[in-house]
Amino acid sequence: MSSTSTSSYYSECTWLSSFLSKPEFQLLLTTVPLTYFQESLSLYGLEQEIDYFKEALSLILNNQYDCDESETDKVERSATILYAKAHQRYIRTAAALDEVKTAFQNGNYGTCPRNSCQNQHMLPFGASNDPGKSILRCYCPVCGQLYKLYQANADYYIDGCFFGSDLVGIFLATYPEFTRYPKPAAYVPKVYGFELYKNMKGKAK
Repeated sequence: MSSTSTSSYYSECTWLSSFLSKPEFQLLLTTVPLTYFQESLSLYGLEQEIDYFKEALSLILNNQYDCDESETDKVERSATILYAKAHQRYIRTAAALDEVKTAFQNGNYGTCPRNSCQNQHMLPFGASNDPGKSILRCYCPVCGQLYKLYQANADYYIDGCFFGSDLVGIFLATYPEFTRYPKPAAYVPKVYGFELYKNMKGKAK
């Protein structure tokens, strides 16, 4: 995970540490401290949105919950959604934005596949703030386009709600220096050093 290791936040062998041990999460997510889950304002409104909210929160904080064994999968799914929504909110805080900046500068979110962007580092983007509505894509601040993350590796196709739709705007407003890239030059086909388009345009006249 970016900047701070999981072990400094979570004990070993818990549901949460196992959940966050996935390679894509290790690389892409910013660690949400447990204290964030203990602040009522941080999770405001989520109890109405997420089924088994109390059980899911207990699973994240205490690695345990009180419900029937038949509901285990539902509680764990709710815990996944709760963590995703908390992460979406947490990365908008000043401290977390600084971690996102470091991850961006390190190229954790991938590089633009467009040749003229010269491997520009990208920013994470989710088209929807709700789970199950979008996959994570990444935004290139040079060409302004969205791309699938790590197109050759389907394992990195995580839900876009971990980041949400407004992180890019918040990030660039906070760090405007990353909006001042020169726009990429368009590729012009040439034949023997002569621009093909101009030659064809002249003949058309």
